[in-house]
Amino acid sequence: MVWSRCCLCAALLLPAHAQALKLRLCVDARPHPPFLTPDGGGSVGALVKAAAAEAGVGLELYHAPVTRCREEIRAGLADGYPSASYTPTWRELLDYPMKKGRPDPGRAVLFVRVLAYQRSGGGVGWDGRHFSKLSTPVLVSYGSVMIGDRLAAIRQPSDATGKNLEVNFTKLAAGRGDVALGWENDGQALLEKLEFAGKVEPLALPFAEEMFYLGLSKRFVQANPAAAEQLWAAIGRIKNPASAADAAKTR
Repeated sequence: MVWSRCCLCAALLLPAHAQALKLRLCVDARPHPPFLTPDGGGSVGALVKAAAAEAGVGLELYHAPVTRCREEIRAGLADGYPSASYTPTWRELLDYPMKKGRPDPGRAVLFVRVLAYQRSGGGVGWDGRHFSKLSTPVLVSYGSVMIGDRLAAIRQPSDATGKNLEVNFTKLAAGRGDVALGWENDGQALLEKLEFAGKVEPLALPFAEEMFYLGLSKRFVQANPAAAEQLWAAIGRIKNPASAADAAKTR
């Protein structure tokens, strides 16, 4: 009994750096299979969990709308976002694995293609920079950070009132919009549904192709720079084992 009390007291007196570091990540409440689901499933969830285990960092995942995730990161209630694009909205809140002044694609968690969808035979054009024959704002899922930033950069009006791509496909099919933007995987799954098959189609050129990263809050990185680098390095090793093995041979 005395020994147990001594152990408890010793544990309470451990310095902060000797206690397990905790990382709390906010996840998009919308599922994006097979990459990431609200409960932390999917390839990105598995990658981040494995990296945290390798780095010896305790991990907590919880889900919320993206806009709330951003505010909770800003307020210090969350330590990061597991699938962040390198865009202005995220860059003001997050740090990224960098290489020569740019995010390091070798330590990305995900590559995403965003496609533009129209009603079948709609005639809208996209040349990689601008839309043509477009008479309505572009439909975007609420809280879509990267897509919103890209549209703002080309000064393209958008409508982000739809909660997800399925809602926006419904608007397209009903003639309440000319174009909707969404992740290719999400769109492909919807096009297999009876209500959209033959009624909605993707444009030929992708709207965007983007790497996504484990974005860590600036506060977390400033307080735990070594742990942040260990997490990002672990992601690179786990995702690219052959490259990691080659690098080890050259040391």
